[in-house]
Amino acid sequence: MSCRDEVLLAAQNLSRRSGNGEFTLAEIIKLMERQGTNYSESTIRTHVVSRMCANAPDHHAVTYSDLERVGHGIYRLKGVSATRISERKPVIGTSASLGSLEPPKNNHDLEALSEDEIKEVLKKWLEERGWNTKIAWGSSPGIDIEAVMPGKRWVIEVKGPGSRPQMRVNYFLAILGETLQRMDDPSARYSIALPDLPQYRRLWERLPDLAKSKTGISILFVAQDGKIDFLE
Repeated sequence: MSCRDEVLLAAQNLSRRSGNGEFTLAEIIKLMERQGTNYSESTIRTHVVSRMCANAPDHHAVTYSDLERVGHGIYRLKGVSATRISERKPVIGTSASLGSLEPPKNNHDLEALSEDEIKEVLKKWLEERGWNTKIAWGSSPGIDIEAVMPGKRWVIEVKGPGSRPQMRVNYFLAILGETLQRMDDPSARYSIALPDLPQYRRLWERLPDLAKSKTGISILFVAQDGKIDFLE
């Protein structure tokens, strides 16, 4: 079964349960994980927030109008996908998982921007400051954000929020490694960009100053409201 198919099944089950047909990205991820999906969180996020969302920026060669975004991190089914909800039977074995789902409450993870949403915010922020940008959307290979202006180049690697503390640690270590592997231009600036979450800030603070000064890596914390905190 494709990731799109699994997302649709999860969305249809959550739509029945919600009462108003709405569900969150976090609920989709949680339900798919409990059903044993083989797809990574980043792949699921890309499908929900970009590839399958009718009112998202078109960054993929193939897109679908299965979902529409009605609020920050909140979606509902659209068109044919929505009209067929009542015609489909619940997936066998999912009722217990659905019953154990709880609405998000004061969870920073659920309020953080996804990886592609961070790229959108940074693209606008950089272009407002005179940079020309090239973005690797979704799971596209290459530098996440490459910004240039006459005589200057800025390489930025981006990670999303992760759904668990250990996942955020892994993301933080991975993004540092990816950035180091990009360092082939001595005149370029190199940065990492992460959601503005307390755990990511603590991980950055714990990174020794010597490591920061030797590598020259800086960080951009991107808040849910689009505010950017750039630390060198």
